[in-house]
Order: sequence, then structure tokens, then C-alpha cells
Amino acid sequence: MHLRTRMIRINMLNMSSPLTPQSAPHRTVSSPPKQVRSSDLLAGQRRLLIEHKGQVYTLSRTRQDKLILTK
Repeated sequence: MHLRTRMIRINMLNMSSPLTPQSAPHRTVSSPPKQVRSSDLLAGQRRLLIEHKGQVYTLSRTRQDKLILTK
């Protein structure tokens, strides 16, 4: 069986420090995080490759319908 794999690029904020005007000058209004359905990301596939800062991560859906993110 041939598995088709998609790759997307996700930019993530540094969550170790709170957002302040000094650490994020481009962001003046606080907004809720964007919510995306896993089914929209995976598009019927079991794996998705995510590039983050030059590293590739794999988001996998298990047989028990859980999500696992690995490097």
C-alpha cells in the first residue's frame, strides 16, 4: 500500500516566555490561538511531515485515533 505524505510549514511562537510588547512588538492585540481540525491537516492520511526551523517532525495518527508528534 502506497502512503502519500504531505509536508506543511508551521511557524510557532516561543511558548517559554509570555508575549509582551518587548518580546513580540508586531503583536499588540491578544487573540485566541488558531484552531485546526486534525482531519483537515491529515486530509485522510495517517502521517503529516511538518518543517519547523529546518527540522522535520512527523505528526502521526495511531490505530487508536490518537496523535503523536515525533522528530
